[in-house]
Parts: sequence; C-alpha cells; structure tokens
Amino acid sequence: MPAVGATRNSLSVPSIGQMLSAFPKVLVGLAAVLSGVANACGSALRSSDQHGGGLQTKANDRWENHVAPHMRACLSKPWVSQVLPDRAIIECLVQGIAKWEKESGDSYAAEVVSRSVNYRKLGSSHPAPDLAGPTPRALKHFMRKVDKVVRSTNEYKNIMERTDILLWSNSSEYLSIPAGSARFTADRLIKFLEVNEAVDSFKEAAALLSYRLNELHKSQGEWLYSLNPELMRSRADLAAFEEKVDHNYVAPDASMSNHQLRVLLSRLASHLNEKSPHWVS
Repeated sequence: MPAVGATRNSLSVPSIGQMLSAFPKVLVGLAAVLSGVANACGSALRSSDQHGGGLQTKANDRWENHVAPHMRACLSKPWVSQVLPDRAIIECLVQGIAKWEKESGDSYAAEVVSRSVNYRKLGSSHPAPDLAGPTPRALKHFMRKVDKVVRSTNEYKNIMERTDILLWSNSSEYLSIPAGSARFTADRLIKFLEVNEAVDSFKEAAALLSYRLNELHKSQGEWLYSLNPELMRSRADLAAFEEKVDHNYVAPDASMSNHQLRVLLSRLASHLNEKSPHWVS
C-alpha cells in the first residue's frame, strides 16, 4: 500500500534561518561583542545606576537569563559537530532571534528583525547558478552530514523502535534469537522475514516508517543546506539530494521497493547492534 502523503512537520526549523542563509562573518563578530557584554554584566554594570537603569538593566538581565543560556544549550547539541564553529555560532544566534521573535511580548518584534537585517545588509549573497547538480563527492559528503544529524534525533530512534516491533510481529525466527547471537545485518533481518513468508506484508506495513525517514532526511537537509554552501552550491544541488532521499526512502504516495526495504533494515540492524554491543561478530 502506498505511503500516506503528509505535511512535513518532523522537526521545527526556524523560518528566519531560511531567510538568513548566507550570513557574512560580521555576525560572528557581533557574537563576540555580545559575549563581551555578557561578561561585563557580571560586575558593577549590573547596577541600575551604572546601567542607566530601567530598560538597560532589563536588557542585560534578559541577556544573562535567556540569551546566554540558549547559546550554551544550542552549542551543546549534536549537530554542532557537523558544521564549522563560525557557522554553528551564526545558526545558534539565528535560532535565538527566531525564538525571541516568537516569544516576545513586543508586537513589533518581527518588524524589528526584518528592518535590522535589511539595515545591516545581512544575508545578502550571490549563490552559484543552478547547475546540473552537486559533484558525486560533495553529495556523498553532504548526505553523510545529514545522516549523522538524523541519527541523533529522538524521532529517528522512535522510528527504529517501531520498525523493530514490526519486524518482531512478522517473524517467529526473530523472536527466538539466542543470547550472544551474531551481529545483525540487513541480509539476516530479511532472512527472518523470508522464513515466515512475511516480506511483502512487512513492506506494506513499514512503508509509512520509511516515508517518515524520508521526511526527516529532507527536513534536516533543507536546514543543513544553508550551513554548507561549499557542498550545496544551489537549489539544484539540494534537489539532487532530495532525489537521492526519494531513492532510499519511500516517497509520498509510493510503495516500498526492495532497495528501500534493504535500506530500512540496514538502519535497523545498526540500531540493534548499537543497543546490544555484546553481539558476536
């Protein structure tokens, strides 16, 4: 049965990140300035007399209580290991701006963001022309980055757990695996299904899970596209990435192919082996 099409809502990627996809390094300088402000706030500057009182005190308090903690938390996330430090700082700043815009009680918050960006001419860029697509090496490198970020998400882990349960319900052989058994592989998992003549029924039931992986990869790819301009030079390159994702995972309104079955079970095999490292090689 074809996978059910759905609106992509796997992860919440700040819309402002799309808008500012090509920040110049001046924003990193801004981060350093703001960091200096945060350090200065630790001393007598916290005094309302020396701050100028009122709004200035509130601004400094807001930095220490909201902005600085957000930056530390953001820079501690797994995806940071996949991008250059300056770009991680830029992305975390952008996420902080998007968070402020959403939560601020200031009704003009969005307009302030828009005007400030335009005034400083941030985000202006000269993207590469739409070419035939990325080089095979660049595409492979980019897919590896996306894959590492995808694997770090809770949604990916949930999909793997559901795939495990589905395999368990379709194979009596899988139920009776002895302790200390050999490590899992895609071939071994397919064999469990073949013994029970359950390959087709598993493919039909697992199509939606593969489709969710499709969405998850595209969502993360769209986001990481903005942070890897040397790999993804244009929207044509991103389109080539998404075509590759559709090859590996079930696309909307499509049935699961044998290749997509193998990809899904390869993912599950890796997941199971990571959960139980005691398996015999």
